[in-house]
Amino acid sequence: MKIKQVPEDFKVIEKFDIKFSSGDYSYYLLHKRDLSTLEACKIISLIWKKDVSYAGNKDKKAVTEQYISVKNGPEKDLNEKKFSLKFVGKGSVPISLGDHSGNYFEIVVRDIDKLPKIKKEFVNYFGEQRFSKNNAEIGKLLVKKEFGRAAELLKENGTLKEIDNPVQQLNKLERKLLMLFVNSYQSELWNKMAKTSKEKEIPLIGFGTEETSEINHILKEEGITTRDFVIKQLRGVSSEGGFRERVATADELEVGKLEDDELNKGKKKVLLKFFLNKGCYATEFLRQNFI
Repeated sequence: MKIKQVPEDFKVIEKFDIKFSSGDYSYYLLHKRDLSTLEACKIISLIWKKDVSYAGNKDKKAVTEQYISVKNGPEKDLNEKKFSLKFVGKGSVPISLGDHSGNYFEIVVRDIDKLPKIKKEFVNYFGEQRFSKNNAEIGKLLVKKEFGRAAELLKENGTLKEIDNPVQQLNKLERKLLMLFVNSYQSELWNKMAKTSKEKEIPLIGFGTEETSEINHILKEEGITTRDFVIKQLRGVSSEGGFRERVATADELEVGKLEDDELNKGKKKVLLKFFLNKGCYATEFLRQNFI
């Protein structure tokens, strides 16, 4: 199975019920190709010299549509090489992470020999995009208060330039970025538990998680406690935890006909269309059905 051989193979349309009103925030529809949400928003911020917010990170090697907000943003469109912005209206609140209901996907699955029976339900694992390189490892180091080693890894990937005073340097980073690392580690722990647990909901371990034999087992393996998710040395990075449904469902599923794959000689391709609630990964739905 191959996906994202070309950006047009992976289309994502964010579903969002925006409430328009008078206010300081301008809303835009962002259409991008072969560019991450963060990269696009950084460019917009540099051009307009204003802060940009959005509901969810969309894939880089893809064609995607999503809404963003800009405080006191201009009431006009913007066209750049890899993205475009369309002004759609005003409102009184910014768009924030998790505000959307989910995403609609149109994905071409390539390099296959036959079409398996597609199951709508799948284990709701966090996909590989959640982790990137070292994200979970850095998150674990932050939880274990090994700030020096975390800073070293961040220097290696270019995020930090100086690490003489690790805590001081880490506190200079955006809270969202530091939380991304901690959340990535929580996601890794969740995936481990989801492989064996049959519970309907599985905890995202944090300082507020109720300890059970299953939780204590994984905490012992990791060499941590729930209280380690209280990270007083870093501003606003402590995580209480939560819950995540173990099983997700692909709604509005449409499976196309098996066709010859022009990019992989002798192989077939198929177009799938479906909707996933926010926080669910299309890559996991595909992986569990095709591998």
